[in-house]
Amino acid sequence: MMLKLVIAVSLFVSAYCASIHNLFDAFAGVDQYMDITEFSDFWFQFDIDGDGVVSKMEFDSGWRQADFPDKDHSPFFFLEMDRVPDEQLTREDFQHMFNIFESGDDARLSYREFRNTFDALFKVD
Repeated sequence: MMLKLVIAVSLFVSAYCASIHNLFDAFAGVDQYMDITEFSDFWFQFDIDGDGVVSKMEFDSGWRQADFPDKDHSPFFFLEMDRVPDEQLTREDFQHMFNIFESGDDARLSYREFRNTFDALFKVD
């Protein structure tokens, strides 16, 4: 029984890691780093109506469609990202968030930086 649980958890973690990595790769440049534009585009994939802002509803829907973890907490994650507190996500919010994700001084985001910050901000244990 315990072995089955360990295997199930391992498969879930592997699928989650692959999902995040695949999405990162889809938006990162050919250099495998994200700049601010690519980082913003990563989050603008949630902008369902294409109006240039991500609403709470769009964020929640996008979070679930991307199969990110802790789906029930996505409203709280939205508030975490809404750095300019106006109840919508815009380029200004993404600039602030990029600065939090990017730990170096090179104005680009590696997968490791992205993943470490993503997990620190958006995983509920």
